Amino acid sequence: MSDQSLKSSFTADMLFLEDTLRTAGTAIIKLSKEVFQVRAKPDDSLVTDADLAAEKIIITKILERYPSDLILSEETSPERQRTLAGKYIWVIDPLDGTTNFANGYPYFCTTAARGLVLPNGQIKIITGGIYDRLSNHMFIAQLGQGAYLNGETIRVKEARPLASALLVTGFYYKKGSELDREISRFAKVAQICSSIRRDGAAALDLAYVSCGIFDAFWESGLKPWDVAAGSLLVSEAGGVVQEYPRHNDVTRTEIIFDIEAGTIVAGSAKMVEQLQDLL
Repeated sequence: MSDQSLKSSFTADMLFLEDTLRTAGTAIIKLSKEVFQVRAKPDDSLVTDADLAAEKIIITKILERYPSDLILSEETSPERQRTLAGKYIWVIDPLDGTTNFANGYPYFCTTAARGLVLPNGQIKIITGGIYDRLSNHMFIAQLGQGAYLNGETIRVKEARPLASALLVTGFYYKKGSELDREISRFAKVAQICSSIRRDGAAALDLAYVSCGIFDAFWESGLKPWDVAAGSLLVSEAGGVVQEYPRHNDVTRTEIIFDIEAGTIVAGSAKMVEQLQDLL
């Protein structure tokens, strides 16, 4: 199917999101060629002028198009009310992989997702996108509509033995015993799989799981904006997304991935099952 004919089937949300991410991503690349400020936040993560400029672009466009929607964004609105069931909410990371960007390492992206706040307070992601401006890779997904990379349908990698798998993970900003625990998990998986990458941009890691480059991704200590769009991409690409350890609450009638859980393991069903046993 051609890009033109495929886009005719995209919903208004998908087309809006693609345009918004392209605009923000282009602004980031422009700023990368200028002198920009880098500042440390209280959690030791970084923020740059590019983060703030891209966030302003995304939020402005959202509020023009969806003025009654809520905003949950890393840099300026990282908290949300939990009593607004039935409201739509945008979850935004204007520049995922800021440390990479600030140091000239070419692995970062812009990501945003639109979700619905459920009666139990969880956010159910409806539409999500991730844009890797350096490679011009635009990932878009909508619930029930599939996942796409530059207009082509994508699928997670076919299940294969863990010993053959290329995995990706991250440690985020962990210290002390928390870091020790994650390194222990890393070592346990590394002894079995083929290879593991740690590139420092969770959203982009999930995007590359959704199109079958990585077999699976796991990480803890993440925020909603790190996983909102990527979790939808993986599930719409035929994969499985879970918290770890796996959720065993059989009383829940609809078990969806909780983007605020802080942990994630995503990939083909078989690969996720194998990783859950190790994690």
